[in-house]
Amino acid sequence: MRTCATVLPLSHVPTYNNCSEKVRQNRRTMLLESFTYKRRVPSESSPWDGAVIPGLSTLNEDVLKHIFDELWAQKLLAPFSQTCREMRERCMPILFRSCKIRECLPFDEFPLPRSLWRYVKHLKLIDGCYEYPLIVRAWKSGRMSHVPFPGDTLTCHVYEGAALEDALHNMPGLRAVTLMSSINTSHGSPLAGLRAILSVPQLEALSVRGPPLVPELLPGDVVRLNTIPALTSLQYSFVKRLPRPEAVYPSERQTIELLLRRLHDTLQTLSLPVELMPLFELSTFHWPALRELRLRGEYNCLKDGCSPIISFLVNMPQLRVLALELALPSDHGPTPIWPEGLFIDLPWPLLEELKVSFPVTSDAVYSNLPPTLRRLSLVCYPHYMRDLPVYTAGGRWHSPLISASDVLSILRRCHLPLLTKLKLEYQEDWAEKQLLRHLGVAFPRLEYLKIFRNRVREHGRDYRVLVAAIAIANLWPPPRLGGCARYSIAVRENATRR
Repeated sequence: MRTCATVLPLSHVPTYNNCSEKVRQNRRTMLLESFTYKRRVPSESSPWDGAVIPGLSTLNEDVLKHIFDELWAQKLLAPFSQTCREMRERCMPILFRSCKIRECLPFDEFPLPRSLWRYVKHLKLIDGCYEYPLIVRAWKSGRMSHVPFPGDTLTCHVYEGAALEDALHNMPGLRAVTLMSSINTSHGSPLAGLRAILSVPQLEALSVRGPPLVPELLPGDVVRLNTIPALTSLQYSFVKRLPRPEAVYPSERQTIELLLRRLHDTLQTLSLPVELMPLFELSTFHWPALRELRLRGEYNCLKDGCSPIISFLVNMPQLRVLALELALPSDHGPTPIWPEGLFIDLPWPLLEELKVSFPVTSDAVYSNLPPTLRRLSLVCYPHYMRDLPVYTAGGRWHSPLISASDVLSILRRCHLPLLTKLKLEYQEDWAEKQLLRHLGVAFPRLEYLKIFRNRVREHGRDYRVLVAAIAIANLWPPPRLGGCARYSIAVRENATRR
């Protein structure tokens, strides 16, 4: 009797009568058998006799990558990769394309095994100096006496040195590096660490979340970067969007200015705290590739020279996303982006998304928005409902609410036939019903509407159901348009005293 070699797919896993009970109950073993060659005696009734049954190992790389991405999204790729050695090798580039390293002590050998370096595309370096009592015990015991204690210096000595530079230069697929900290600390990356990161020639994205970038210069340091790769993304944000108690460090601002001066030709995504953004120099650069600009933080028009905001945001012909989440000092009111009487052409003719934290009714930007705009957000920063008590505890910022009638006045000046997503935050008044009716008439393609509605507590009546009913009734497409659009309408209320 002849035998044949077969590869059985998952839906045709055979029953092995001679297997032990332990093997039969082990799913991992059964999956392993489903992707490996098995020799069995064919039967006359088997449709697979004399043929090699295709399995996952025979699929091309594109199909396998799609399957692996689906498993990764459902957090099933790691257990699936343990079914057999071949699947493990094929899953490695996805399993380790993004790696997170958390260290609280300086190291002589990079924590990630060298065998995995070739798979890494995104490396996240987390500063854990203040997160673990281990580092405190290490300094007290004298084992780390050669390195300054974190509380005695602004510079973090964890991610610097030859071990880091050697690892970065031996990751051929590395494209993005993220520096992170889970607390809002002044303990930041040194200039030597930044130089090691920027010495990677194929690097495309640098992100800093939390720790300051070069908060101080060590003896002999000069803010100079000999080699900078052609980054397309530079993102810098404080932890949890809270204002840092410290002022902007001079060396930190110098580093940001140097990066912008060298990268303005290649950057496509730029996100910075407005306190670090050199606004006057921003207008002198040309940004031919910039598509996304996000500024967040405290904007003081007196300190920044009282020039209109739009005068800084020029020379950006390809800009698609503009987010101006600018907090107001307690002694300042909202500032228009484009004051009336300023005659200039719109610098962003292809804009698709706009976020403004404190809109002004007299702002000329709304009557000049391009028809390409698809997403508009007029929501306070800090958020009036969720974040205001945290941000204004020390009296540093305030968050004045705009009324529903003012929002209506702004939206009546907008001609946005392609608008699909809209977020609003306002204080209820007599014009609220007119505002909601206007949305359905002015924006026929609207699919997503989110309202943060602040009502006066003395009115006593909860309009939550009424607002949602009015919004749905007025946003439903008329019969002449045909079909029904999909809507996501969310109403959040906050009762305030007048």
